[in-house]
Parts: sequence; structure tokens; C-alpha cells
Amino acid sequence: PLLTKEMESSLPPFLLGAVRGLENIGQSLGSGLALATSMNGTEAFRFPPIVKAIEGRRFAFDLKLQHARSYISSRFALVGDSAHTIHPMAGQGLNLGLADAESLTKFLKIAVDSGSDIGDINSLQMYDCERRKAVVGMMSGIHLLHESFSVQAPPLVYFRSIGMNFVNVASPIRKTLAHAAAGNAGASVENYVS
Repeated sequence: PLLTKEMESSLPPFLLGAVRGLENIGQSLGSGLALATSMNGTEAFRFPPIVKAIEGRRFAFDLKLQHARSYISSRFALVGDSAHTIHPMAGQGLNLGLADAESLTKFLKIAVDSGSDIGDINSLQMYDCERRKAVVGMMSGIHLLHESFSVQAPPLVYFRSIGMNFVNVASPIRKTLAHAAAGNAGASVENYVS
């Protein structure tokens, strides 16, 4: 840390946040240098090549949120991008799709174990309910982040920075968000499959 406890208590909050930001940058640089020096001589760090020209046409794909009205029908279930698409900003599309597959497997196993028809709408309803709740929560959070980082008005940038600094110093919130972002927010299939 750059500051002692006494110095921290005497600084205004915005300046304390700035100093903590500098500490984080220093830690990131230190980690990067440690990683670079830990490589043996044959794996030295190299910068990626510089792009000098683009061959052919460029294609654009709209970045938008899409969500199916229902993930299920009789003998049918949507999973992953067929059920929902999400802005790639946070890289959560794959995690959501894997969690969909995990959840569907869990509820199909429950249906098989109870002797139910796995394609029956009642067997699939639990999957639909569980995943829609989780996906809407993740989509809402990512959309909120996307919208808040799209705004560049100075007062809003200031409040956004305060919010990010708060999340950074509030360990339980930061850990919960990191846990969810890593795709660990749902129950594990191991609890249901022996």
C-alpha cells in the first residue's frame, strides 16, 4: 500500500479512490512483469504483429440482447444462443450456454429417476423456470454495465467510478460478482447425478 492508515483517514474519498486505483495499476504491472520474467528464455514475451491491411470485405454483426419467450415446448428445449444472445462485453454467452446444458441435464436426470417422460412439458418446466431467472438476471446486469460504460458525460463518469471503486473495496460484493461472472452462480450437476 502507498498510504498508511493515518494518511488514508485524512484524505477525501475521491482522492483515496484515485490512490487505490494507482495501487491497483501498480499491482497489475507487477503481476505482468512477474509473469514475463517467469517464462524461460525460449518463451520470451512478444508483442502481437501490427495489422497493416485488411483483405476482403468487412462484416458487421449487431450486438443486441435477444431472449426467447419460452425455452421449452413439448419434447423440445432451447439451450445457449438458441435461447438467448447477449452482448459479448463480459464474455458470458458461453457460460450461460454451459449452465443451460447443466440445468437441462439435471432436470432430465430427475425426470428419468422419477419415471417421468423426459419430453413432457411438465418435466421441462423446471428447466425453463430455473434458467430464465438466471439468464434474465445476468442479461440485466450486463446490459446495465454496457449502458453505464457507454455514457461519457463527466458527472456520470464520476459516479460510475465511485461505484466501481466501491465494488472494488467491498470484498463480499466483488467476490459475489466474480463468482457469478465465472459461471459458478448455479447449482452443480454433481449434486444430482451419482
